[in-house]
Amino acid sequence: MIFRPEGELDPDDPNILQPYAERVLISRLQILKLLPKDPESLAKMDFDKLKASMPVTAILEGLLYQHEFEKALYNNAYSRLKACNLTWEQMLASEITDEEYLREIFVRLVEEKHGVEVTSWKQLQELTGLTEQYLEWDEATETATRVKRTKKAAQEVANEWLEETFLEAMKYRYRKFLESMLVSGGKYRDLLEVSPTEFHLPESLKEETIAWTIGLYFGMGDPEYATLSVRSVAEQIDAPYGVILSIMRGIKP
Repeated sequence: MIFRPEGELDPDDPNILQPYAERVLISRLQILKLLPKDPESLAKMDFDKLKASMPVTAILEGLLYQHEFEKALYNNAYSRLKACNLTWEQMLASEITDEEYLREIFVRLVEEKHGVEVTSWKQLQELTGLTEQYLEWDEATETATRVKRTKKAAQEVANEWLEETFLEAMKYRYRKFLESMLVSGGKYRDLLEVSPTEFHLPESLKEETIAWTIGLYFGMGDPEYATLSVRSVAEQIDAPYGVILSIMRGIKP
């Protein structure tokens, strides 16, 4: 799976693989929507600090399934956002980007504060009080600044942000639940038994989400670290060969 770089360095030293490991890791996490794709946003997340806390051997060992990296990213972000002294409006404008796990954390924090399960974006709006949104992230100043909007426009922005945040948060929870089933040895038929409605999502998302989960879990569609054949994946989870082949062709960086 790992190709050693050429040169005079000691081939047994795992640190010579650090650049390759980091490059593949970042690419993989971006596919998973766990890291932003633009360099500026990536730098703002202090990704170097996260990497420093994880030895290169851990990075190399985790390149196949990335569960430990997802957990580390999630836990770091959760601790930071839970401790920050921001209003819901400020947090949504400055900290909650389009990564699914950050949106899930936002919903989780709201749930924890009010001691309830959020089941709709309307409920999320009621609990946060975000009926209007006047803040927007300013790349130049790297701060959330107040912008001029009419009351109607501010209401539309708030509705859009909250609806999208809730939807992506639930998609994340659904995908992680399916993934946990695969981790524990679940089969394709087991995944089919879980309805997205259990996560307040439309039933129409089932096929797409199951395919996406299987493809990401087995590293399909990315030749840099795809180590399992279509047939071996199909046999492992008792899925039709044609289904897994379609997934492989559909999961692309």
